[in-house]
Amino acid sequence: KYINENNYIGLVSYSNDVRVDLPIGEFDLDQKSYFQGAVDRMSAAGGTATYEALSVALEMVKEKKAELPAAKTMIFLLSDGYANGKYSLGDITYAVKEEAIPIYTIGYTAEADMDSLGQISEINEAVSINADSEDIVYKIKSLFNSNL
Repeated sequence: KYINENNYIGLVSYSNDVRVDLPIGEFDLDQKSYFQGAVDRMSAAGGTATYEALSVALEMVKEKKAELPAAKTMIFLLSDGYANGKYSLGDITYAVKEEAIPIYTIGYTAEADMDSLGQISEINEAVSINADSEDIVYKIKSLFNSNL
């Protein structure tokens, strides 16, 4: 509810593999409906291919940026911070820097590895927040308001 209709949004989910659940599109009424459906279908299972998912998300954002060169781009990553896919932080750091897309990380469990998530966010000077805090809704709302 904090995302405006003039923004564009997509959704990538991951476990052992990576899925594009929703290609990036204008957040109109249809896209909102598709987004909600994609979120409702998500479930936690399997591994944590975080860096593979970031690679896919980076490519999606890069392609949309080519269509909309004036767009302000960013990625929001929800994770426990424990990646166990075949890629590492070192494998994606250059691409993240090259595209200059900030990645805002949100640790969604009490045991989240906030140090690992912070390293991802620090690449392009974004922030990392812990969803375990009492004011998480306020923090996410503030991120959306200041960045979207």
